[in-house]
Amino acid sequence: SRGAIVTSVQELLIDLFPGKIIGITGNSDNEVFNFISSIAYASGYECIFDNDINKPLLTRLYDIDENSILLMEFNEKQLLGLNNSPDISIITNMTPNYNPSFMTYDEYEECIKNMFRFQKSDGITVLNADDELVCNLKSQVLSNTILYSESKKLDNGIIYDENMIKLCKDGVRRHMMKLNSNEKKQIKNICASFATTLSFCDLDTQVKAISQKIMEHIY
Repeated sequence: SRGAIVTSVQELLIDLFPGKIIGITGNSDNEVFNFISSIAYASGYECIFDNDINKPLLTRLYDIDENSILLMEFNEKQLLGLNNSPDISIITNMTPNYNPSFMTYDEYEECIKNMFRFQKSDGITVLNADDELVCNLKSQVLSNTILYSESKKLDNGIIYDENMIKLCKDGVRRHMMKLNSNEKKQIKNICASFATTLSFCDLDTQVKAISQKIMEHIY
């Protein structure tokens, strides 16, 4: 009857944050979140990064409203024992290069599944279809799944094909934006950001925000 609840900062943020939470795991760079935040800002949302050490989130949750989006990065250690999941989860890749002294591969895979294990029925899990281990998780996601790919012609999801980012639904592919040679190094990040923001941003806003962000990188 007397004791303390064992939790983590990540669990507290998922439980207490008043807005939408987007989480990512895998060997990704910050560009995925940079593209996502650009789209969200253009759609009228405030974006907050959980790794901003100058502004501890737990101390200012009361100043944050429901029109905010929290962007959280997770590694397998942070996912270990997690009892809740982000509203939208992105899994970019799974790697056999986990620390075997810390956990077995099966334990590592179970940690990754915590990204979507506790999602509500309206939750969304975004999976990289080009990573076989990640793509195989699709059958275990009980909420909604969106795939993205740089090399596969998916029937549903976001793909890159013939120099074009395309939105696929039931085999019908809609052109979203064309990429030139300077932009192709960001293909995976752009596909992931489009897939992640489909549920709360319209296509025109997505394309304009991504185009502007790419121009900032070039110039």
